[in-house]
Amino acid sequence: MSKELTTGFFPERLTVSAEGMSDLSKDRFEGLIYELVQNVFDEDSATFAAVSVYYYTGKGVRVVVKDDGNGYANPRDMHEVFGPNPKRGMAEKRGRFNWGQQQVLSVATEAKVTTVGYTVQFPATGGRVVRRNRREKGTEVVVVMPWSIIDAETLRQRLRLIRPPERCALRINGREVTHPAPIKIHVTTLDTVIQRAQGEPMRRTRRKTNIEILTPAAPDGKGWLYEMGLPVQEIDAPYDVNVLQKIPLNPNRDTVKESYLQDIYSELLNAMHDEMRRDEFGETWVRTAVEDSRISEDAARTTVERRYGRRAVMWSSDRNANVETMDKGYQVIHSRTMSREERINLRVLGGMESASARFGKTLGGEPDTHFRIVDVSDDPVKLAFTEWVKELGRYVGVAVDPVFIHNSRSFALADCTRGSTRPTMRFNLARLNDEFFEERGKGQLALVIHELGHALSPGEFSHGHSWGNAGADAGAMIALELAQRAQTD
Repeated sequence: MSKELTTGFFPERLTVSAEGMSDLSKDRFEGLIYELVQNVFDEDSATFAAVSVYYYTGKGVRVVVKDDGNGYANPRDMHEVFGPNPKRGMAEKRGRFNWGQQQVLSVATEAKVTTVGYTVQFPATGGRVVRRNRREKGTEVVVVMPWSIIDAETLRQRLRLIRPPERCALRINGREVTHPAPIKIHVTTLDTVIQRAQGEPMRRTRRKTNIEILTPAAPDGKGWLYEMGLPVQEIDAPYDVNVLQKIPLNPNRDTVKESYLQDIYSELLNAMHDEMRRDEFGETWVRTAVEDSRISEDAARTTVERRYGRRAVMWSSDRNANVETMDKGYQVIHSRTMSREERINLRVLGGMESASARFGKTLGGEPDTHFRIVDVSDDPVKLAFTEWVKELGRYVGVAVDPVFIHNSRSFALADCTRGSTRPTMRFNLARLNDEFFEERGKGQLALVIHELGHALSPGEFSHGHSWGNAGADAGAMIALELAQRAQTD
């Protein structure tokens, strides 16, 4: 049956259904209570967060979260959904949606929020009651959740996974939560989301940050990804990784995109490769890390040495070279055991040669030198060009992996993987001189846009209609991004 609308003028444009929000939020479980703890951690004036979890027969699980902070800057945040939030512009604050506590309240059978100056009660019968109080410090949130005695114990255990900041103690049912110091603090640049000014959209950007690498806090020893101390999702690595800035998350804050997780794995390998056991280099997360364009040369070389040893080369189509390689006591690694991206990075950055490069001969008996991958790690001009190409790729939504080759049999200036969000773009040094890579002019931009067209185009023909449209789109996106940046500057 349809429900009739009340006619007339209403000052609010939209209304929020607490019942509908409850339906969408019930599966979050401990994630709901993390929201309450996060509110304390985001409050610079708070020095402790005390959480108590108890089951009451016939009523459910009563959760109380207390702190000694200065209270709500905007009392409407206790119940208002999606209200303006200054934390959206602060990369070091977790808050952004302004609906975490409201999700908790939508699921709770009853609740009460007491903060500086105000008490808001949410009775089981519905609605809310707002009163003034004389409280001068601290906030207390009490919620009764429709959970079981088993849920209460599970919640207590999962809350102990939280990693509180140094300035703010965390107590769960009177017991302080402590964790060992980080194994390592790694400085890197990662994607984040911030609002530059109120009224503007939340934008994805890249920002320098610290990530803490820690011994897993979970009893089963599995690693987790954290956002500023709050667990996000389990990861396929033997470490906890705590990112100390906003992470690009889904609205429920329990999942990241695969591309972001790959960046985490890559930075984890960059930081920990010297301290890892030999058997760990064959694990899936390491292979995923090696495929990433941000993998370091040191991490790639350590991976080659620890996984395959120092006497290993890649399989070649030159069968005689493969045989000679094995005769000399080398291990020949078949290309089918690696992804294309992994193979390229282990060759270019890890220094892993092919059998033909090490022992191959031409028909005349001379080394076959018509094709080779060129190491530019000591070439600042080409390294700067590489970063420029990566940046242009990010403008159009692809993670470009630039590679430099020397192919005297090809007349192409460059080529690029077709229809890929992680394309390999190869520049042929047999056709492009050093001066080309020093400039950032029309020729350089035209060549990169040409190749980005291939990356964005799934078309059957290499220079067909879909490639042309994709190249035009790439050029437009780059122009718009550069124009916006010029206005900001």
